[in-house]
Amino acid sequence: MSPGVEFIVVMLVFLGLLTVGMTIPFAILVPSVLYLFMHAGLAGLKGIGLVSWGSMDSFTLTAIPLFILMAEILQESKLSQRVYRGLSTLVAWMPGGLLQTNIAGCAIFAAISGSSVVTAASIGRVALPELQKRNYSPRLSAGSLAAGGTLGILFPPSIAMIVYGTFTETSVAKLFMAGVLPGFLLTFLFMAYIAVHAWLKPDVAPVERGPRSMRELLGAILDVLPFVFLIGGTMGSIYSGLVTPTEAAAVGCLLAMLIAMICGEFNFGVLKAALRTCVRICGNILFIVYAAFVFSY
Repeated sequence: MSPGVEFIVVMLVFLGLLTVGMTIPFAILVPSVLYLFMHAGLAGLKGIGLVSWGSMDSFTLTAIPLFILMAEILQESKLSQRVYRGLSTLVAWMPGGLLQTNIAGCAIFAAISGSSVVTAASIGRVALPELQKRNYSPRLSAGSLAAGGTLGILFPPSIAMIVYGTFTETSVAKLFMAGVLPGFLLTFLFMAYIAVHAWLKPDVAPVERGPRSMRELLGAILDVLPFVFLIGGTMGSIYSGLVTPTEAAAVGCLLAMLIAMICGEFNFGVLKAALRTCVRICGNILFIVYAAFVFSY
């Protein structure tokens, strides 16, 4: 079979599996193994064992479960509700109200989780009930969360950047630094769009009030401050050159547990739930990485 025909068969199988609802890792892995078999027979499958070990034997990849665990600890300990509450006081007075809080909350949580899915799910779980109760536009509510979730792959510690750095042997710290400015720019553009949209169509978002007293303002700042401390401690340790991204993720987990003990709810049940979710998410992400390595082989 010619290489062109093999390629067409593999692409048709890949697209067919996606069409019938096959999960992404298997949709990548099955046509990859099929191509190896068509190209070199059973002998071509012998390299899969080496690829299986080489794809996962990476110190950099160990940062992924640690960063996700850090985000899940904050989520399970109800601290994500606290940051949303603080931001709703600080930015909800802008045109668009709590929709602006969605974007700002996603930006902060993106700088903790590194995952678009985790960011959108964490903020959405807190925001959507509140938005529905206050009669915000359902389309704009969902759109702001979907758009804000994409910040998870730009702001460090981006899981996508860790995977890309592993594939291309690029400095993950430099990739993290390169994502900061585009992340802030995109956050500003999202918030500007919501403000203009709410100004042109006032019925999509009710007018919210800002902080009424200095005490309320200070309370909102204190709600957000632990997250700023966590982001600064994690990313600052990387950019200062003191630790690697993987070591910074471990530092972040310890800081997240400490913050959860002081400001939220932290016990064995919270840790167990965070670990369970972390294992499920990491299994999905790292299986995609493994399948991509086999595909590239």
